Amino acid sequence: MWYDPRLPHEQRYVKNPAPIAPQLYERMVKDSLKLCRALGYELNTVEFAVQGGVPYAIDFLNPAPDADYHSVGPENFEWVVNAVAELAIGKALSDESPVKEYRWSSFLDSEKAEKAKSREV
Repeated sequence: MWYDPRLPHEQRYVKNPAPIAPQLYERMVKDSLKLCRALGYELNTVEFAVQGGVPYAIDFLNPAPDADYHSVGPENFEWVVNAVAELAIGKALSDESPVKEYRWSSFLDSEKAEKAKSREV
């Protein structure tokens, strides 16, 4: 979804944006998947800023992303609902155990973080 923060709130998710170069699209998909897998996220939004044809991940910690109808618009809302429904149905039908803790959550637990600190030599 293209986003333009300069537009009025209800128009910020751009409808019918200009096509993105296939190489740039593939790079952003690949980078998004790497980030989400490294973080242990099954649902996430990853925002990129593109400058000079180079994508920079600027916001990628959104395991509960904004998907409100009024924020993302009807087309994007329908896509999100369908994609999340497919994800939920797939999880419900699989034998896979649900993720109970994010991979990085130990950094928020002071006791675990203390143990993980490197020791001075």
